[in-house]
Amino acid sequence: MAANSTPGITDAVKSLFGDDRYTDLTILCSEHKWRVHKAIVCTRCEFFAKAVDDGFQEAGAGVIDLPNDHPNAIAAMLRFLYTDEYDDAAHLLSVASEKEEHEWTILPMHIRVYQMAHKYELPKLADLAQEELEVCLKHEDEAQGLYKAIKILWEQNGEAWQPLRACVMEHFLRRTDLLVDKDRSFQHYLESHPSVAASFSRSLVVMLGTSGPLQKVYKCPKDDCGVKFIVKWRDQDTEMGCAGCGQRYSKATWKRFETLMRVEFV
Repeated sequence: MAANSTPGITDAVKSLFGDDRYTDLTILCSEHKWRVHKAIVCTRCEFFAKAVDDGFQEAGAGVIDLPNDHPNAIAAMLRFLYTDEYDDAAHLLSVASEKEEHEWTILPMHIRVYQMAHKYELPKLADLAQEELEVCLKHEDEAQGLYKAIKILWEQNGEAWQPLRACVMEHFLRRTDLLVDKDRSFQHYLESHPSVAASFSRSLVVMLGTSGPLQKVYKCPKDDCGVKFIVKWRDQDTEMGCAGCGQRYSKATWKRFETLMRVEFV
C-alpha cells in the first residue's frame, strides 16, 4: 500500500504562508505586499477580523494597507499568524540605508516585533519576541544591536516595555564589564544620548536596589527548575551542580546565567 503523503493540518497551514494559491486578501506595507488567507489571519488577529467584518473600505476591495508600519515587522507578524514563530533574519525585506540597517539587527528586530505584537493585540507573539530577546542576550555572539536596543527601549513610555527593559538590565548585571569596558564605548554611547542615559541610570538603580551587598547569583538553566543560589568558584572548578535539581553544567554555562543582585542575609 502506498504511504499516505497527505500533510497534517498543522503542516498544511504553515505551508500556506507565501503560497498565493487560494488567497483572498492582500496586505500592503510600503512597496511590499502579501497575499494571505482571511480564514487564517482573521481568526488569529482581531484587527484583521474587524477590518474584514466591519466592511473597511479597503478590505471590501480585498486589500488592507498598513502604511504606518515597517514591512520587516509586518512580515514577521504574518509568518507568526501562520506558523506560531518568526525568523529574525528572514524578514529583513526593506533596509533603506546603512543607518536604518542598525534598526534591524537581531535585538532591535525582536523589540520591533514585540511592539507590533502589542499594537495588534497578539500577546503570544509578544511573549515569543521577549523569549527570543532573552535567548539572544544570553548568547553573546547573537546579541547584535545592543546599544540600538537600549535607545529604543528607554525612549518608549508605558508599562508594556518594562519586561524587555528588565531583560536588558539583567544582561548588564551578568556582564558588568560592559559598564566599564576598556574602550569606554558604552560610556561614550550614553554621553551622546543624555536622555537615554538618564532613564537607563534610573532603571539600573532600581534593579540594583538600595540595601544589602552585591552578590553573584546563579539561576539554574533548566526550565522547570530556575532555582537561584550563591556559590564561590574555586580556581580548579570546571562544573557545578544545581542546588535545586542537581543537574550539572560547565562553568561557562553557569556564567551565562549569572546575575549581580543585592542579597539580604538574615
